[in-house]
Amino acid sequence: MSTAVFLTASAALSFPPLANGYADSLFGYVTILDTPDLASALRSAQSSGVVMAVHGWRHENFSQLNPEQARQLVTKSIQVFREAGIVPRAFVEPYDTVLSAGVAEAIESEGLPIALPYTRPYEFLNASYEYLYAWAWRNMTGFLDLRFVGSEAMIIQQQPRYVVLHVQDWNIYSKKLVSVFLGSTSRTDVVVRVDDINPNTPPSVINDMASLLKYKSVEELAFAVIPSAPLSDNHTIGGVGNSMILTGYWVFYVATAFFPACFLFMWRYTSSDDSDPEGSPHSLAGYESPKVSVIVPAYNEEKRIWECLESISRQDYRGAMEVIVVNDGSTDGTAAVASRYPVKLINHTTNRGKASALNSGVGESKGEILVFSDSDSRMEKSSVRLLVEYLQRNRDVGAVAGCLEVGGTDKSIMMYFQAIEYKIGQRVDKFLQGRSGSVLVCPGPLSAARRSLASEFPFNEHSVIEDADFTSRLLRAGMQVGMEPNAVVYTDVPRSIRAWAKQRKRWWAGFLELWKAQKPWSTRNSWMILNYVLGYVVSLLSLLLMVLLPYFAATYALPMIEIERGLLFALFPIVFFMALYAPFLAKEKKMLLLLPAYSTVYYLMKTVLLSYLYLRYLVRAKYSVKFGSRKIMVRW
Repeated sequence: MSTAVFLTASAALSFPPLANGYADSLFGYVTILDTPDLASALRSAQSSGVVMAVHGWRHENFSQLNPEQARQLVTKSIQVFREAGIVPRAFVEPYDTVLSAGVAEAIESEGLPIALPYTRPYEFLNASYEYLYAWAWRNMTGFLDLRFVGSEAMIIQQQPRYVVLHVQDWNIYSKKLVSVFLGSTSRTDVVVRVDDINPNTPPSVINDMASLLKYKSVEELAFAVIPSAPLSDNHTIGGVGNSMILTGYWVFYVATAFFPACFLFMWRYTSSDDSDPEGSPHSLAGYESPKVSVIVPAYNEEKRIWECLESISRQDYRGAMEVIVVNDGSTDGTAAVASRYPVKLINHTTNRGKASALNSGVGESKGEILVFSDSDSRMEKSSVRLLVEYLQRNRDVGAVAGCLEVGGTDKSIMMYFQAIEYKIGQRVDKFLQGRSGSVLVCPGPLSAARRSLASEFPFNEHSVIEDADFTSRLLRAGMQVGMEPNAVVYTDVPRSIRAWAKQRKRWWAGFLELWKAQKPWSTRNSWMILNYVLGYVVSLLSLLLMVLLPYFAATYALPMIEIERGLLFALFPIVFFMALYAPFLAKEKKMLLLLPAYSTVYYLMKTVLLSYLYLRYLVRAKYSVKFGSRKIMVRW
C-alpha cells in the first residue's frame, strides 16, 4: 500500500508540470498569426486609435542582448506584425530597462522608436513603479481586497499621467480601478499602456481594453504585443485554464486507474504463486481421494464438445470420477457426440437454460466434489486433481475457481485482446481474490464445489450469470471461495466485435443485476465495490470526459496544439499499463506488440459498452439478453 501511495503521489504531482513543459518545447511556439481571432481584434483596436508596439519577440530582456541579436528579434517581430495586418509604431522594452546605445540604435534602424508617440524615451522608467496600480491582480476575488482599496485611493490621490496594465491582470477589478480614475480625472493627457499581449490573449480582452479610448482623459492607449509565445494557460473555459483542465483529467486518471493498478500489481508482485498457503506439496498424500463428478452442460455444441470430453478423459486424477453431460435441448448432434464417450447423458427435451442443466447434473451426481466445465472448454490434464487437492487442503473453502486461458490457434485481433484481458484478469485480479478467499466468480469453464453446497445453493435459473450468482451466495453465507492458478482451462471466446458485445452485455448486465439483488452484501464486499466503481461508475465518467474533449479543443484558437498536448498526457497511461502487463506476457510476443492497441482501442470499447449498460441500469430501462435459445429479462 505504501509503495502504491508513494508512486501515485509522485505521478500526481510531478507529471503535469513535466508534461506541460515538454509539450511547450515539443510543439514549439505560436505567433499571433496562428490566432486569427486575436489578430482581427488587434486590427480592430488599431483602427479605433490604439497604438501598437513591439514588446520583444518572446519577452526577452533586451538590455542583455547585443545589437545584432536585438535587431534580428525586432525584424522577426515586425514581419509577423505586418503579416497580421498590424502596423507597429514603437518598441517597448519588456523589462523597462535602459538599453545600451548600440541596442537602441539597432532597434531604431528597423524603423521603430524606443518610445511611444506621446512619451519620451525612458519616461515610464523615470515615473517609477507607482504606475503599476493593478499589478498581480489575477487572483483577486473581491472589491474589499486591501490591494484594490489601497490602489483606488492612491490613483485618485496621485492623478498619474502614466498607467501601465498587464493583460493577464485585466479583470472586473482592474477595469473598475482604471475606469473610475479615467472617468473622474481632469487630466487630458493620460497615457495607458497594456503590456504582455501575446498569442494566448483572448480576443474579448482586447476588445474590452480598447474601450478605454472612450474616456476624454486618455491621450494615448498603447498595446505592447509579444508576437510569439508558448501555449500558456491564459485561455480559459468557465474561468478554468486549459492546462488546469488537462491536469484535472490527469488527477482523475491517477485516482481511478493509476492508484488501483499500482496497489493491485504491487500486491500481486509480492505474493507467491504457490497456491498452497502453507507450502505443502500438491499431492493428495495424507488426504482421501473423494469421488468426483464432472458436470458438463451443453447446448448445440456438436462441433466442440468432443474436445472437452477428450480433455476430461485424459485427466490424471486417480480417484473415482464420473462425467455427466447435460444436453440442454440441443437441435444438433450434441447428444450423439457425447454418447460416444463413457458419460452419463441427461437429455432435456427443450432448452431450459444453463442453470437448469447444471441443477440437473447436480441432482444426478454421486461425487463428493463437483467439477463444472463448459462444453467449449478444454482442461489441462492436471486440472481436476489440482482443484480437488485445493479443496482437500483448505477445508474452510467451499468452492474453487480454475484459471482461464483463451483457446484456439486461429486468433483474430479481438481474440488476442481477450487473451490479454484473461491473462491479466486471472493472474492478477482473480489471483488476489483467491488470496483473500473472496473470488467473485467460479467460472463456467472450470470450477469445483463441495456437493453439499451445490445442493444447498442451487443455480439460479432466473440469473443471466448463474456462475457469479452461485458464487456470491456462497460468499454471502460466509463461505470462502478460492482460486487454483495452476488448474488451467482453455475456453473459446468470441471472434467478432458483435459476438463479443453480445457476450459482454450479458456478463456486465448480469453483474448489475447481481449488485442490486445481493444488497446490502454487495456494498460490504470490497471486491464487489471495486468492480462496481472501477467498472461502471468510472467508465461512465470517463466517457463523459472523452465526449467533452472535442468541445474543449473547439473552444481554443489552436485546437490541434491542445490535441497534441492531450495526446502527450495520454501517452503516459499507455506506457504505464504496458509496463505493468509486460511481465505477464513475456512469452507472448504478439500480445506484447498489441499492448498499445489493447490499452487504447479495447479499453475504449469496454468503456462505451459499460457506460451504455450502466446508464440503462440507472434509469431502470427494461433490458433482455439472449442466453441459448431464450431471452431473459435482466432484473434491475
